[in-house]
Amino acid sequence: MKRFEPTPVQGFTTEELVQLRRIINRTWDSIAGDMFLDENGEYDPYLTFDRFEVAEVSLDADRWKWQGEKKGDGAIIDKLQNLGWGNNSWKEVIIQVLPFEIYGY
Repeated sequence: MKRFEPTPVQGFTTEELVQLRRIINRTWDSIAGDMFLDENGEYDPYLTFDRFEVAEVSLDADRWKWQGEKKGDGAIIDKLQNLGWGNNSWKEVIIQVLPFEIYGY
């Protein structure tokens, strides 16, 4: 088994979960810098986000499309949206996709 290889859950295959991880990571990499700014525009080294916040911010408002949508990305996002945002089924998927509980700068 590869390191951090997701386990199929909620009808998602391992391959789909890996693709969803890439979608979220690609988006988070481009927006995270702004997420760690304090009210004065300075980086806050103590600010953290849980995995669910990272996923929600990365997927909210179709930000993921800005980072170069790949073939099949839309179908994966639709499948996740069909679970309902923020409910327990959605969280089960995100736990498999984002291996760390907390993300920081």
